[in-house]
Amino acid sequence: AYHADELLAAGVRDGRAHGLLLALRWTDHLEAAERVTEQWTEIAHRQGSEEAFAAARVHSSHLNRMRGRLRQAEADAETATAATPPHGVNYVMAWVALTDCLISKGDLDAAQAACDAIGFGEQIPPFPPYGGVLGIRAELRCALGRHAVRSPTTTRSHAAPALDRKSTRLNSSHLGI
Repeated sequence: AYHADELLAAGVRDGRAHGLLLALRWTDHLEAAERVTEQWTEIAHRQGSEEAFAAARVHSSHLNRMRGRLRQAEADAETATAATPPHGVNYVMAWVALTDCLISKGDLDAAQAACDAIGFGEQIPPFPPYGGVLGIRAELRCALGRHAVRSPTTTRSHAAPALDRKSTRLNSSHLGI
């Protein structure tokens, strides 16, 4: 948390600050992560930075969801979606956070709409921050019961041929009889 405080005080709100907040969340240092997120929010307000404010609200949304405060998590995510210009990284992460909240609430129709609002469809750019889109899309598909969808073109004729099991059968020649 000390390093995150240092980075924020120095005006750094890039991948390093995000990475430190992620590390705090993933290691259950939630109090420290909340303190850093609130500090980030205060700095964003002082500087008038909507992008920094939205990024802080995304982290706050995830923290609130982890603590079971789903209404606050959803409000933070909605605030972040409204504060970011379309198609930037923070915009995408805000919609991921909102989708995550809605899945946790069990509102799967709204979660699908939020996931669709990201705008990538099946083609997610190969850019590391967008890995969250892959994760939330998989989580949503599992929640909807669509995690094991088979391609309609996969039939037995297109599948690999069945192996001849004759060579694996135990018969009298294997026994030395």
